[in-house]
Amino acid sequence: RAPNARKPGGTLLAVVGKSCSRVLSSGSDELGRWTWITMQGSNNESITVYNVYNVCKTTIRHAGAATAFAQQWHLLRLAGNKDPNPRKQCITDFNFMLQEHQKTQGKTIIVGDLNEELGIDLTGFTTSCAKINLEDVHEHFHPDTSDLVTYIRGSRRVDYAMVSHELLPWIKNNGFNPFNLIHSSDHRAGFLDLDLSGALGPDPPPLVKASLRHIGS
Repeated sequence: RAPNARKPGGTLLAVVGKSCSRVLSSGSDELGRWTWITMQGSNNESITVYNVYNVCKTTIRHAGAATAFAQQWHLLRLAGNKDPNPRKQCITDFNFMLQEHQKTQGKTIIVGDLNEELGIDLTGFTTSCAKINLEDVHEHFHPDTSDLVTYIRGSRRVDYAMVSHELLPWIKNNGFNPFNLIHSSDHRAGFLDLDLSGALGPDPPPLVKASLRHIGS
C-alpha cells in the first residue's frame, strides 16, 4: 500500500562510470511514462536514449484501481481531459517531445515496453519510429525469431529497442533472456550492447574528483 492516491513508479535510466561525463541533459515525464538522457560525442554528435512504458489497452471500467492505466486516467481527467485514453495520449505526448528534441539532437535510441506489436497499429509507436527512420534492432540481427514472445502471458513481442540506422554498426550484442533468468519478471529482459566510443568518438575527460569540487555537507 502507498500512503498517497498515486503510487510511485515509472521508468528509469542510469549512466555509470566514465560515461557520466558524456551526459548533456536528461528529463522525465511527470506521469512516469518515459525518461530520457542525451549523451555528447565528438563533432557535436549526440545520442538521446528514451526508456518508454505505455500502458496496456483496456478501459477504466476494467483497469485495476492501482494500475498505471487507472492512475494516468485519473491524472489526465484532473488536467481537464474529459474522456482520456492513456495509451493514445502517451503516444501523442511522446511524439510531440520527440519532434522538439529532433530539432537539436542527433541519433536516437528508444527502448521499452510498448505493449503493442510494431507494424500492426499505424496509430501506435510504429509512426513514432518511422518518422525518424529507426531500425528494430532485434529484427535486424535476428530476423529468424519473428515469432518471439516477450510477455509471459502474451502471444507476441511487445518489448523493443529501436535505434537510428547509423548506430547499427556499433551494436555488439543484443537479444532477450529467457523468462525469469537472473530476475523474476513476467517479461523477458532485453539487452543491447553499444560501442559508445565508436558511435560517439573517444571518451571525454573524466569528471573532476568529488574531493576537488568544493562541495561539503
